[in-house]
This record gives sequence, C-alpha cells and structure tokens, in this order.
Amino acid sequence: MKPISEIRKQIISQRGYRKSYNVEHGLSLFNFEELKDKKVMEVACGKGLLSLLIANYCKEVVGVDILEEEVQAARLNQQKYKIENCTFVTSDIGLTDFEIESFDVIVAEAALHHIIYDYRIGTKLCEYLKPGGRLIFIAEPLGYNWLSEFVRFIRHHRTHAVGEFSLWYDNVGQFASSFAEVKYYYFDIFSHPFKVLEMILPHSIFLIVMKRMWQIDEVIYKYLPILRKYSPNVNIEMIKADY
Repeated sequence: MKPISEIRKQIISQRGYRKSYNVEHGLSLFNFEELKDKKVMEVACGKGLLSLLIANYCKEVVGVDILEEEVQAARLNQQKYKIENCTFVTSDIGLTDFEIESFDVIVAEAALHHIIYDYRIGTKLCEYLKPGGRLIFIAEPLGYNWLSEFVRFIRHHRTHAVGEFSLWYDNVGQFASSFAEVKYYYFDIFSHPFKVLEMILPHSIFLIVMKRMWQIDEVIYKYLPILRKYSPNVNIEMIKADY
C-alpha cells in the first residue's frame, strides 16, 4: 500500500473518524498539483502525520512542535514511512528563527485557538512566508455557537484542559494584522450531527457521506449567510500580500 494510504490509516487510528474528517476537510483547501515545488511548514505538528502526508505532494516540509516527545514520535513515523523530504524541529513557534520569506505555505491543525492572543506569532509566521504565501488553520472552533461552546466547556472541565480560547472575528483579525486578506471556510452546521456515523460506517464510506453533507453546508451558507458565524468549525486562510 502507498505511504499516503498508510498515513491516512494511521491518522484515523490515532484521531478517530471525526477528527480525521476535519483534516480531510482542511486538505480540500490545497491544490496538491501546485505544491510540487513548494516548501511547507506545519506548526504544532505533533506526531508529524499531517506533515508526512503533505510531504508526498511538495518539495519540502518542516514540522515544528514545542514538545520533544512529539517530535521524536514524528521522526519515528518518518522512518516508518521512509519519507526523506521532511524535517522535524523542537521549538516554541514564537521563538523559532527561520529564514525570512522561505516558506510558500504554513499549515496548522487546531492550533490557532491555543495561540490566538500571542499576536507576535501571527507577525512572525507572516514574515516566514514568501509574498502571496498562505497560512492555513484547519478545524478551528468559532465562539458564536453557544451549543458547541457549552459542549467544549464540559469537555474541557472533565479533561482539565488549559490554554484554549474561543475564536472571534476580532481576535482573529488582530492575529492576522500583518496579512493582506483573511478567508473563512465554514463547515459543520447541517453536517455536524452526521458525525455519529463514524461509529457504524467504514471510513471510506463515511467520507463520501460527509462530503455530501459539506455540499449541503455550502448551500446553506450561501443562501443563509447569517448562519456562517454559528459554524461549529471553520478553516481559516490568511494570505500575505503579493508585492
């Protein structure tokens, strides 16, 4: 089996269908044909699975995580899948010192709501991007849906999670102040309840069903734009000015 398929299987086994579905939705923002000559950074890369998946399509990937044990796990996964165009670095992204304008794309999964109030990180990530470069945050929670916020509150109370904040248009705008444009890709309003199907459907069929639900979400958001802010999840793209 190809490394891409094996990596997707490991993403599913470690995160479950629901979270892997969020990753698939975020990956829909990429034009993989255009990535083949590009350099990509993943922020908060964890065990490196998303970095290794993207590395199959681009020239080079650098994965950054603050936890040494996560970076070590990422390197083991890299050896397992024999992917050479990927480097993993242990660092606080706010303290890294990469070359200015050296990346075409920076991606992070479920990371923005941890760093949203450290605006210097937004500025630094913008500096690392080439003109016209893209910073993509996958599967971020907006704070306007009171039901989703209540569920998150209960979950965090049970797990004693810290360092997570709700995202609002204002604080996202401040974080992205160095960028020329911010785009929101809303999903998970009509499709949200259907995530329970992950418990009974094979992953391939589950994704087919969810992709149909995304299409319904797009129609809902197109004709009822007032509902967009109540999306439980959103992908956010920040685009640097193309001088």
